[in-house]
Amino acid sequence: MVTERMNFLSLNNDIYIAALKKVSERRIKAERRTKSKQKEIYSAHPDVKQLESDMNSFGIRAVRAAAGGDKASAEVIHAQYEDIEHKYLELIKKYNLSSDDFEVQYECRACSDTGYIGAEICPCVHDLAKNEISSRMSGEMPLNESTFEDFSLEHYPDNTENGVNVREHMRSLYNFCMQYAKGFSHKSPNLLFLGATGLGKTHLSLAIASSAISYGYSVIYGSAQDFFHSIERQHFHDKSGANRDTLENLLATDLLILDDLGTEFLTSFVVSTVYNIINTRMLHGKATIINSNLSLAEIETRYTARISSRLIGGYTMKRFLGNDVRQILTLKKK
Repeated sequence: MVTERMNFLSLNNDIYIAALKKVSERRIKAERRTKSKQKEIYSAHPDVKQLESDMNSFGIRAVRAAAGGDKASAEVIHAQYEDIEHKYLELIKKYNLSSDDFEVQYECRACSDTGYIGAEICPCVHDLAKNEISSRMSGEMPLNESTFEDFSLEHYPDNTENGVNVREHMRSLYNFCMQYAKGFSHKSPNLLFLGATGLGKTHLSLAIASSAISYGYSVIYGSAQDFFHSIERQHFHDKSGANRDTLENLLATDLLILDDLGTEFLTSFVVSTVYNIINTRMLHGKATIINSNLSLAEIETRYTARISSRLIGGYTMKRFLGNDVRQILTLKKK
């Protein structure tokens, strides 16, 4: 079972410090914007400022009268306050103003951009931290170069391969990925993309990633080779355990895209890690997309039947057909 260490709070403190700093900066900017807006309003409409001042004064007087037990005076003052408030609201309406012009519009209404709700860290801070982790671990994801709009079916031959029209098959797969991306949520299924190199597995995976990120989900993308090398190095060489974050992050992110499974140097530790990632994320209902040039039979031979069984039972498998698109595009440029 996965322990509470999977919680993002257990990850790098500097990431949370950075996230809290961003929230604080948002708060300062929001308050400055409001003050600047109020200054403009008061300069253009000094009568609004005067009525606000009068309301504050009568409000304080009403509270003091009530606290002193002078009920009659409190009622008179309160009536005067209501009269001023009515004039104020009429004036606001006359100048086409609203309460939003005078109240600070914080980005997060739950914590008013303080980063905390009571003694607990606000979910908005967790979201910022998760996005920062995704950014650091995924590096420069070429999202702008891998969009659904840039995916051309013209690169796939309009002929039959093993009884299937390649272009129509890829059109169906493309539409499936579009719908998957459009409806991405915490309940989205796992995907296993199989096929030779250069057929668009990474391209469509990143297009899905872009959509998930736009919905506010955390995404980690990277090659199996890089991830497993990092996990192995942290496990065997970081004796303090202070920097063993890669595996925890891969387990905790909302969407994990594991690219080029099968290219990594295989050890018993790597096989164990592959199983841990697949099994743990399945148990916690977290979506994973795995891309591989291997066939399902080759995956079973390489990683054991236990892993292939998890993939068959817990992943929606999609096969990519056609010719190497990257090679085709490279030849066109020459």
